[in-house]
Amino acid sequence: MPNEFEEKQTERARLAFSALCKLPQDEVGLKEYQRNVNKAIHEYLDADSIWRFAALCREDEKTLIAMRNAQKRHDKDPKQDDKVTIRTCWDAWQKNPGDYKNKAAFARDMLKQFEILQSQRVIERWCLKWEREQEPPAS
Repeated sequence: MPNEFEEKQTERARLAFSALCKLPQDEVGLKEYQRNVNKAIHEYLDADSIWRFAALCREDEKTLIAMRNAQKRHDKDPKQDDKVTIRTCWDAWQKNPGDYKNKAAFARDMLKQFEILQSQRVIERWCLKWEREQEPPAS
């Protein structure tokens, strides 16, 4: 849990960073941008704030790396190929609702067809998600 001093450093670093992120859209705004950056550096940044900002950047980088690695694992998961095929089966079921009594019956049948899958509940959640995707947006 950050203490009050660390919170103050973090806030100062964020204020300076937000000033740096507001890039001008035209040449006229460049001088104002430079003034804002200089003002932000003088008002908000001291050595402690810079170090805290660097720490925040490292934390963000670690989070991004973890997210990329999770996506790679997800992409390599053979269940994802089966999920695409099950979606095709689900779409066909939506056109012929008499094929299955309900989502549970559909999910049980898919479990029998795709041995790598282990959870009927997961397939039912996929179905629920696909149903929601097909619903027209509420106005």
